[in-house]
Amino acid sequence: MGEPGAVAESGCAAVDEAAVGEVAVGEAAVDEAAVDEVISAGLAEVAGPRLYRDNAFRITGLPTDAGADAVREHRHRVLPVLRTGGTVDLGHRLPVGLDDVRAAFDRLLGDPRRRLVDELFWRWNTPDATCPCPPELHREHDAAVLAHSSALDRELAGELTDDDLDELERQWARASRLWRTVLARAGTWAHVRHRITALADPRLAESAVDLLRERVPATLVAPLIGLAATATEEHGWLADAARRWPAPAQVVDEQLERVAAPRYAAARTALATAVEPLTAGQPERGASVVYERVVPALGRLAELVPPARHPRTARLCDEAAVLLDHCAAALLARRGPSQDTPTRAWLAHAAELAWDAHLARVIADNRAALDEAVWAVDNLRARVLALAAAGGTDLAEQLLHAVAQRLPTVPGLAEIERLLADETAEDGESDETAEGDGYPPPGHAWAGSRAARLLTTRHSLVNLWPELVFAVVALVGAVSRPGPDQPVPALAPTQLHCGPVSVHPGLSTAERPATGARPGGDTGGFGDCATGTARRGDDQLFTGGLPVVTPS
Repeated sequence: MGEPGAVAESGCAAVDEAAVGEVAVGEAAVDEAAVDEVISAGLAEVAGPRLYRDNAFRITGLPTDAGADAVREHRHRVLPVLRTGGTVDLGHRLPVGLDDVRAAFDRLLGDPRRRLVDELFWRWNTPDATCPCPPELHREHDAAVLAHSSALDRELAGELTDDDLDELERQWARASRLWRTVLARAGTWAHVRHRITALADPRLAESAVDLLRERVPATLVAPLIGLAATATEEHGWLADAARRWPAPAQVVDEQLERVAAPRYAAARTALATAVEPLTAGQPERGASVVYERVVPALGRLAELVPPARHPRTARLCDEAAVLLDHCAAALLARRGPSQDTPTRAWLAHAAELAWDAHLARVIADNRAALDEAVWAVDNLRARVLALAAAGGTDLAEQLLHAVAQRLPTVPGLAEIERLLADETAEDGESDETAEGDGYPPPGHAWAGSRAARLLTTRHSLVNLWPELVFAVVALVGAVSRPGPDQPVPALAPTQLHCGPVSVHPGLSTAERPATGARPGGDTGGFGDCATGTARRGDDQLFTGGLPVVTPS
């Protein structure tokens, strides 16, 4: 490109320079609505990773207090050289062309309301400054601009090493700290007010100061949020850095949710995919989709918009918890409680995902009920095996019959009755010599007996759930039951929907922990991403699926 800061001819046609940037004068009154509109549009235009890269003063090399005559003079020196393919030292090494330089001059000589935006985001400390600001104010402002622009320039350069990333994180922290100081100083806005007076344009008004004071923090954090939205996993700290930026928390959260829209859509799609196998009676497949698709999607979402700070994310986590809860309930309805089923792992993960206080209580009750039911099955099994091993196979069968009679509505009892009535199962076999089904081990005196067959048949005792606890307590009195002897609630899966609904109608966000803490005190399985404070509760739930992770 030639000399540092030089630019080359881009082949664009010349324009009538005398017509550029003439200021209209003589307006009877300032249109404050127009002031707000133009400045707001200017802030929106620069709010991005090129906040400083495309600054008109940076591109042209002019000081921010340059008057219109100085701008025109500089333009008349620079543009003709660029049109002929020459180079001009503009005081920087930015890869700019003729179009970029011409557009920068047009902005400076055009609407002063738009120019004021560029002034705010470039250096104030000039040798011939005429404003009454103390010198340290300009130095502090320029230090903030330099730190912020340096961080953005490094981000735009790409190809960063681990050392670069460490240094970049420090630069972002420094930029945030410096801008926080500058924005809080009354002198900063006194300088802007002085510049409005110095520009002496009837299109400018004092209202511009208040508007800039309100909107500039959001403009400053916008580049960081944009980078966070496209960041890889090792750049996940960018979203946290944005939350620490000197901008209103609500503004930052809203911007993060806007850029997280694709991640929200991916999580909802995954959740919807998990619903299909569950409603088709395939809870194992439904849970698998939750682990394989939904959990990763929620983890990716939480990097940008953690559930503790974003109710929309928390509600999607609740949907995933509901799905796992339903998968567990469906599998229990078919197979009953057993140590070798994944239901416990599903419910445990559902508890980690749940943010809604009421939902967390329901899942906790379900886990307790399942533990009781598994305990009952294990103790009934132990009693039957003990009776059979002692030669009391008839007593073992009587016990099973008694349990079945106490539980006339439990799924799987028809199979138990069929097995109990199947006289052919034992024909020609003795309790001592019949081959068993793997449990108890071959060689035991009662291997292959009717009791052994009952205990090793898939659809026998495993189908006796919560109500089984009562029967076991009543019929197996010698076995101690842990915990207080109280009624055991049946599993109560949350109501599953396939449209936008609340998990529990009428539940207010007041029931959710107010500072990011959860019923279980953890962070929902998302580590440091799940930090912050719940803010809004106006979003609805959308059923979908969680990426499936095979439970251990």
